[in-house]
Amino acid sequence: MLQAWPDGRINNFRLKPVVGKAGCRKRPVFSWETDNLFDRDGEMIMASSATHEYLDQFAETVSDNLGRPFTVSGRRGYLVGHMDGAFPDLGHHIPGEMGGLWAPPVKLVDGWWFGLKEAGSESEWEWLFGKNARRFTMSPGRASGEFTVKIGEAEVTATEEIFMAAHDPACFVSLTLANPTGQALKLDLSWQVRFELRGAWWSEWPDRPDTAEYNPADGSIVARDSLTSNWGAYISGDRLPVNGTVGANLWGPEKTGSVKGPDHRPEGILRNPADLQGEGISGQLTYSVEIAPNSSQTLHFVIAGNHQFDEKQVEWAGQLLANREKLMAEKLSEQTTLLEKTPRFNAPRADYTRIFDGSALCLDMLTQDIPNLGLGIMAGLQGFAWYFGCDTYYTLSGLLVSGQPEAGIATLRLLANYGKHQRGRIPHEIVQTGELFNPGNQVETGEFATSVERAFRWTGDHEFLAEVYPVVVEGIFKFLLEDSDPEGTLLPEGPGILELSSALRGRKLDVAASLYQGLQSLAYLAGVMNDTDTKTRCEALVEKVREQIEKHFWDEAQGEYVWRIEHDLSIRPGEPPHGYVNLEFGVVKDMERADRMFELVESPIHTGPRGLILPGSKDFVMAIQNAIVALAEFRYNRPDEGLRYLQFCADEYAYYMPWAIPEFIGHDSCFIQAWSSATFNWLAVQGFFRLNPDPARQVIEVRPQLPSDWPYLEVKNLRLWGTFYDLRLDRQSDGTIRFTSQLSETNSTTTPAQFEVITEATVPVSFV
Repeated sequence: MLQAWPDGRINNFRLKPVVGKAGCRKRPVFSWETDNLFDRDGEMIMASSATHEYLDQFAETVSDNLGRPFTVSGRRGYLVGHMDGAFPDLGHHIPGEMGGLWAPPVKLVDGWWFGLKEAGSESEWEWLFGKNARRFTMSPGRASGEFTVKIGEAEVTATEEIFMAAHDPACFVSLTLANPTGQALKLDLSWQVRFELRGAWWSEWPDRPDTAEYNPADGSIVARDSLTSNWGAYISGDRLPVNGTVGANLWGPEKTGSVKGPDHRPEGILRNPADLQGEGISGQLTYSVEIAPNSSQTLHFVIAGNHQFDEKQVEWAGQLLANREKLMAEKLSEQTTLLEKTPRFNAPRADYTRIFDGSALCLDMLTQDIPNLGLGIMAGLQGFAWYFGCDTYYTLSGLLVSGQPEAGIATLRLLANYGKHQRGRIPHEIVQTGELFNPGNQVETGEFATSVERAFRWTGDHEFLAEVYPVVVEGIFKFLLEDSDPEGTLLPEGPGILELSSALRGRKLDVAASLYQGLQSLAYLAGVMNDTDTKTRCEALVEKVREQIEKHFWDEAQGEYVWRIEHDLSIRPGEPPHGYVNLEFGVVKDMERADRMFELVESPIHTGPRGLILPGSKDFVMAIQNAIVALAEFRYNRPDEGLRYLQFCADEYAYYMPWAIPEFIGHDSCFIQAWSSATFNWLAVQGFFRLNPDPARQVIEVRPQLPSDWPYLEVKNLRLWGTFYDLRLDRQSDGTIRFTSQLSETNSTTTPAQFEVITEATVPVSFV
């Protein structure tokens, strides 16, 4: 169970200093003579010292509360473990099985553990685990943990570094053992891995006990599922072990993956995930290590596998360690490129720069390329390692402003590919096998229209728009206004974003508000596509939908909008309020009512010490709800109040894992959540610049505002339409805000876009 950590947790991080002028990070410089980045044929062989120096600026180190989760990932896999070397049972979808090493759509291992003891000793293993952990560091592309163990009279320091290959389902582990004494140190080293080959949640793929075989010729172990033998995993080290052992009852410092116990063997096929787990098997490789006085020695290991692990794949896995340096160089090079494309955020709040960078790294870590599905961004780990409609709506914004539009566009394409087969209905939940767990909540179809508008406005990608535009049209008019509203009320029936007990029945406020916004989005897109009929139809419906919302969702007795109404448009007594949704989507036009609504939302009735209280709960707070209120505040020219709710999001930064803003604080939370990181970055920029790019007119509108105590805000290297810009806001002596822009140094183009500053902005301000 995840525990809450004491206040002041961010101060537990040892942040490496930023180098360069004016708080700007130094760019890497590569040279053949000094860095050995490439061989003579141009093949990458190792990461340069300049690359490491550059990336190390983003590293964050934790030295206490190490029983917290972390992840490292590549496009074809991810690892979830704890910073203290543990791999506890995590998650509820497949109970206790959501951690460990995954190569979607299958899990490979529960975890691994290293043990040390004096060579030939009969003593117990000293495990790199739990109380022996000293510190943990997250660096771009990799993570490392430091442990100390007492071996005889020597206190050995062990550093474990982990990275996932950039584009292969392979996890590399390097173990450096330091001998601080003046005498040679002879050790036995145990590397124990618990295989747990199983299908992803909702796969319904049957699971049987795993088998494993040690190959003394190359010192590897290959494990397979005894029923689905093409599910396989491979482990080996860069030297031959003394011996290898396999067994279902072979355990190290912790037992994983079984509530019923490792001896439980039910008859027949286990339906996955209907029954509890425990069908894994352990493999242990034991090595003899001799370390010279006052020196260290590094051993390298690999775990690889997938759902189609045939003999050719075993051969591929056997070559991985020989290619480790190349794969590490590829990984770090891609991380460097990622961060070079990430905007430089500079504000009076220096910690916001750190959060912006960390959030960009988290978005990249959650981007996967799953077979038969393709590229997309997952919702979060450990619990939601697949694709969602509503999450994508909020996450897309952060991807665009963080320099990662490709992942956002790819995820929208994926959603559209499902939507075109169900009358434009945008799915809620696509699991790793490609199955639909939930074909879609009504709110997601309206949000999808705005997501497409947002993606087009920021990228100017006409090909993408032409591809998904028919799905947007069908979703609004077929699924929402026909299938979900046969009575023609303009208030579709069906689930919204809140998962309350009454969510499946009645008409939801956020569904209606997203339709209102979606119609505006579709009207704009129809104009771009020269679809006059659709544009005219949308414009005629927008105000009618708003009037229906005002008429039927306003509860005079409470003086608030309720979150749902009955099928017959009546309000059930005691229905929870949810008025800030109308402010988020810009439905409220009456400024007096808007001011009253904001006062109510900001009051202790709805906002506690950690931010907005989720409707229908007493004190439950989520980062996304704070972000939604911040968005509403920014839209209605309330930058100070918007900053307050953005700060609530910032307060949860690194609560569990460095760089990450979690889903929420509490049991079974996703410790890294895409929409939490994404909305922080989106609002840190858009809450103040309020950019509204229009590729159709080749104009970028700016409606600037600043918090009252911020004299400036600067964002460098922001990508719009494929071009990078440096943007800045400055408060003048007369209180006005000056906007300036210039092309970033990274551009090859010399023709900037036209920026149009609008000082008298119509409220609510539209910025998608």
